[in-house]
Amino acid sequence: MDNESWNHVWECDMNSFTLYDIVNENILKNIESLKNKNIHVNKERWMERIIKILLEKSTNQLIIHECIKGIFNKRLIEIDQNKDIQIEMEKLIEGIATETKEKIWNERCDKINKMDKYIENKKDIIKNKKVKKGTNKKTKGEIIDPIVLDKKLNRLAKK
Repeated sequence: MDNESWNHVWECDMNSFTLYDIVNENILKNIESLKNKNIHVNKERWMERIIKILLEKSTNQLIIHECIKGIFNKRLIEIDQNKDIQIEMEKLIEGIATETKEKIWNERCDKINKMDKYIENKKDIIKNKKVKKGTNKKTKGEIIDPIVLDKKLNRLAKK
């Protein structure tokens, strides 16, 4: 199993959800919440503005990566001076952080845990086979491998 880089975890084609999907979904929720507060924004321009900010670099990383970590970047929160919009931008960041954890991070961890269990089980099976082979001393007419013994017994049972 190779080590994964920070970017790879979030951008891997094997993820069930993409970071892009999660961001778009949360922006649409943001627009709907603003609409419920009688604040109307142009959907395309609003999405474009937010995505542009998310793809800008902060100190040493992209702002979207700060959002994944739950860091509240000033450029996003202060996208507008309206307090309701600022509150909704905080919810946007929280939504991105929560959903990337749930839909990408947790899923990847589950897959890795399953692979680790599979590898561990495989090692145990190999280890047990070696132990069994070492304890079964071959005597005249005896079969050492238990799997071969099972197959032969099944064949005899069918006769």
